[in-house]
Amino acid sequence: MRDFTDEIYKGNQQADAFVEHHNSEMFSNLMLVVNNDKYDALFQKLPTLMQEYYEQVDAMEKKRMRDQAKQRFTEIMLNHKKFELAEQKLKEE
Repeated sequence: MRDFTDEIYKGNQQADAFVEHHNSEMFSNLMLVVNNDKYDALFQKLPTLMQEYYEQVDAMEKKRMRDQAKQRFTEIMLNHKKFELAEQKLKEE
């Protein structure tokens, strides 16, 4: 295991060296660099951190879906209103 601590604190490493996206919006590889003294504390808290992360992702996804549904409903209602106005104009002629 290599110790990157000095390189990170001196700014010798770019952040993108620790994250890979592979052209995906949903998945990334992330490398964590943790001081040995704090490793045990992080390892114990990691399940809680992951659960909180996925709860946030779920909440954001639910909001995105609600927003999309609301936008689609608004579009349908506007189209319906335009249709009613056009139909009313035809009746008036």
